[in-house]
Amino acid sequence: MCENCLLTDEAKLFAQSRYPFPPFIIRFPTPYIHEQKIVEELCKYLKENKQLALELSGYRKASAKCSSNECDLLLFVKNSYSFSILYDEKNWPQSILGLTYTRPSTPSIPPQLSLIIKNVSLSIDFADFTNEIKASYPNVRNVIRMKHKNQLNIKLVKLEFSEPGQRDEILNRGKIFVHFLTYDVEGYLAPARVLICSKCMGLGHFRKQCKQTQDTCKKCGQTYDDVNNHTSTCTQLQCIHCQGNHMSNDMKCPKVKQFRADLTKFLLSPAIQANHQGNYLNLNSTNFPPLNSAQRHTTFNHNPNSNHWSPNTGSTNSILIKLIL
Repeated sequence: MCENCLLTDEAKLFAQSRYPFPPFIIRFPTPYIHEQKIVEELCKYLKENKQLALELSGYRKASAKCSSNECDLLLFVKNSYSFSILYDEKNWPQSILGLTYTRPSTPSIPPQLSLIIKNVSLSIDFADFTNEIKASYPNVRNVIRMKHKNQLNIKLVKLEFSEPGQRDEILNRGKIFVHFLTYDVEGYLAPARVLICSKCMGLGHFRKQCKQTQDTCKKCGQTYDDVNNHTSTCTQLQCIHCQGNHMSNDMKCPKVKQFRADLTKFLLSPAIQANHQGNYLNLNSTNFPPLNSAQRHTTFNHNPNSNHWSPNTGSTNSILIKLIL
């Protein structure tokens, strides 16, 4: 493996410490917002008008992708139930605190709302298979035939759900019925997130740790003093990792894919899994003394009984490794 592809401690920590759900982004036509009041108002609206209890792990303001007279508010949900609340367009108010807003993108459905169907024949009519599943399970949003690294179809099918109820029911049963056939199902575990430096495009370290003086263009791979000005007109594509015809932060790059595969296998190693289970399996509020209330809450309508987590990754390890290799 090349030097900049080593599994650093920073890469391992990054893969394990990110928010477990992709953020929902709200864009306001002003750079001046009060983040906490907006979050509180949204939670209040959902509770009073939709009878829904939204739980957030955090939120933050961002402006990197906005014009000078805009700003984004990123909302990080705590669980799959809260993700399903915000994923449903009908649950959003027309305005928040009198401010209009847009939602520039919809987050991808996370692993916690997905599952894998095993041993689905490659010879079936996949469109018919998909229609049958969606007719029987209306909360299924996407039916995806999985592929291995050479982009050839394999006998695994991924289901993505808009809410957790049907997904959890199928997983608890361990089987799904399609066209009078029974298929085994297992949970889906996504490959690890890859840490890519925004300064040099190297793998496994943060920008603040980067020792490179100039910035590397993610398109052509050359270094510049003013990379933002250069990137806006750059038309050449050459990856710094594999010299391929794509950007250097492309997740489809073979070097990046191999790095992610190595990182994922590390996270699935027995030592790491034992550490996770030791830290979380027996989490019980009676084992810890009560703490004083935080001065700034980032979680709303929290259910104190919802902090018991029982990971069941053993059966999914083989599926994940098969997908990434």
